[in-house]
Amino acid sequence: MGTSAPLRPEAELRVTELTFLATCPTCTQERRQNGFSFSTVRRLLKLGLPIDGYCGPCGQLFQLSEPDRSTLAESLLSTSQ
Repeated sequence: MGTSAPLRPEAELRVTELTFLATCPTCTQERRQNGFSFSTVRRLLKLGLPIDGYCGPCGQLFQLSEPDRSTLAESLLSTSQ
């Protein structure tokens, strides 16, 4: 039989997923957003690229507003220090 690579601890395989709030522009309610990794959000913010949010009750996909992006960036800075 062939050799196999040693198993990595489960913690190394996990990606830290962020949960944050974003305001739906249709209903103006804050909705919980998830599914983004810390590194993905950091990269999107750094490059000024859009970050999509979703409002389940409205069925609306939307881009995070500048105030929501600023709040998210501040939150990331405070957790990374």
